[in-house]
Formats: sequence, C-alpha cells, structure tokens
Amino acid sequence: MDLPGEMWLDILLHLPVKSLLQLKSVCKSWCALIDSPQFKAIYLSRAKNYALLLKRPPLKNTNRSASYYIHSNLEPVRDATKPDLQHMPFSRHANFFGDTVMLICDCNGLIFLEDDNGMYLLNPALQEVRILPPLPRSSFIGCYLGLGYDSNANDYKVVILGENQTAQMANVYSLNSDSWREIVAAFPTCVLDERIFPVYFNGCMHWSACTVEFDPASPRVARRRRRVVLFSFDMSTEVVKEIALPDSFRGENIRPPRLGVLRESLALIYRRYVGLEDRIDVWVMKEYGVKETWAKMYSIGPGFDNVFCLCFWKDELLLQRCVGGQLILTLISLAAGHKFRTFDGYGEYDDSVVAIVYKESWISVKRCHECLGFVQKRNKYFLP
Repeated sequence: MDLPGEMWLDILLHLPVKSLLQLKSVCKSWCALIDSPQFKAIYLSRAKNYALLLKRPPLKNTNRSASYYIHSNLEPVRDATKPDLQHMPFSRHANFFGDTVMLICDCNGLIFLEDDNGMYLLNPALQEVRILPPLPRSSFIGCYLGLGYDSNANDYKVVILGENQTAQMANVYSLNSDSWREIVAAFPTCVLDERIFPVYFNGCMHWSACTVEFDPASPRVARRRRRVVLFSFDMSTEVVKEIALPDSFRGENIRPPRLGVLRESLALIYRRYVGLEDRIDVWVMKEYGVKETWAKMYSIGPGFDNVFCLCFWKDELLLQRCVGGQLILTLISLAAGHKFRTFDGYGEYDDSVVAIVYKESWISVKRCHECLGFVQKRNKYFLP
C-alpha cells in the first residue's frame, strides 16, 4: 500500500526509538530519513514516550550489583524492562558498580552519571554512552552537578559548580567540543547535609540546598541560622542566579525541597510535619522567576509514614515507602481525592533509590554533529 510521504513521516514520528532502530534496516531511504538531524529534532519536540529509569541499590549483605529498571507505565517490577548496561564503561567493575554509580539528572533523553572512575552521558534508548574527559584541575571540589541544553549554541553542557583553594568557579563541559573550560561563578555556600537532586528547566539547571549564615537579628550573639536557597545556572549566559522561594520556606527545621517540573512549570515537593502528622506539599511557580506566583497546589496526607519523594510521573507523584522492611513504590494522583497505587517486588527497603523520568530521543552522544542537529552540506535527505 502506497502512502504519501507526509503520512509515512507522521507514522514514524509516533513510533518508539526501539521500533525506529529496527526500521532503519528496511531500506536506505528510511535509514537516511530516520538518521537525519531534522527528523531527530522533530522527534524530540514531539516526544511523549516518557520513561522512568529506576535504580535500586544492591541488597544488603550481598555481592550483587545495583538493579536498574525501565518503566513505561510503572507496571509491576516483574514486567519492567531491565536495560542492558553490562557493556557500559561504568559497569566494568561489578564489585563497585552498585555503590558508586550516581544518576545525576536528565535532559532531552540524555542522562548524566558519575562514578569513582569518571563521568558519563548515556542515552538509554540508543544504548549509547560517552565518557567525559577528566576535569582540568584535580584540586577542584565539585558541589553541584547538572546537565542542560544551550539553545543559543545548540550544545549540550555539563556544569559543575565548585571551588578550588582560591575561588568559586564552574567547570563547563561542551558536548560539541568534547572539552572542559573554567569560568568564575559565585554561588551560595551551602551545607551539603544530604544529596542534591538537580532539575533542568527553562534553559537553566536548578538546585535547592541549605546555607548557614549569621542571623542579622542577633548581631552580638553572632547566631548562625539555616536558610533554604534555590538557585540556577543559565546554560546560555552561564550566570548563577538565586530564585526567591515562598515565605513558608523559613525556619530552623526547614529542609531543602525536591525539585521537579509539573505541567510545564517549576515545582517544589516538600515533606513537612504538623504535630504528629506528616504531609507532602506541592508548590508550583506559575510564572518563572516571579516570587509572587508561587502557589501551593496540593497538600497530601497525613497517612504516609516513612516516605521519600522521588519525582513527578505522568501527572502523579512517585514516592518510595518502607512497609514491613520492604521497598514499596507508591503513585499518588494529584487529582481530587489523591488516590494512590502501590507497586512492590523491589526487595528490602533502601533510602537511596533514584528515579529519573526522561523522554526517548535520537540525540546521539557518540557523534556530536548529529546530536546537535548540524546539517552537513553533503546530506541529500531533507524532511518534506
């Protein structure tokens, strides 16, 4: 059956990456079309096949490595896809694999990882990985890490905010040039008393943390206080900015909220205690960068003890819970009533489970000129 070219294109754009990889072998014209930078750019802009990559640390008192699962709808663990990561460079030393690999964040289908041996960019859909070159200085102490897209330069960048013996700075890696460079970048000096979970949104990398500073209300006593801060790194201008939080995020016992993106807005997920009750608040910044537009959209609970907020997943909130010593994942609907579903089968509870939501993409981390969308003059294949 002959179909117009536009119809074939529309069909291909709706297929998952796994199917497209198979269709590349059908004929040369399809292979060239699917591999073209234009197709990849359109596919990324229209991608709705959001997947969840879940890392579960190794079971206690065992020599097993960490377990990884890819979910399309958070089906039971027995039905989840286990990605083939054994050939990846960060899994070469099985004895250390489970303890050292850190899933940092994602951007447009690429996932940034780190272990004791280096840093990596991974595209799970294409099963591609790039080993990043070493940092320029061994004396550099990185505090905040992230991955984002610079739309002005059409480049993907890894940024590490940190300091050496004399100054605060940022190390910025460019996928286009496959190299690092150093720039001066002042950022809030924070207390790293827990793991930082960054989020890429609106062209910027975002982190939340706590800083300790002198209390201006007690100058003679020189009392120090904790303050929650939210700050960003613009991937294009490479400037650090602090973003004002709601006034509710003040007080001695306030801890940094989890960050996320909910319905195309920057969001905060915060677990708080009111007396003996625990609640989960979801705040949304309706107009980016404007403090007055922060609004508490949802307040969930009480009733969820021993929980840790992981991320937003298809307009629901994903939590990990400890029930009878076992790890249970719970999806809470953000609609009225906050109905929830639970999923088990992940073994003993561990508070270092990591979940990253990403969309399948054709962005290659192996061939920079393709993943960045540059059009070669000799390329004869263009989208209609």
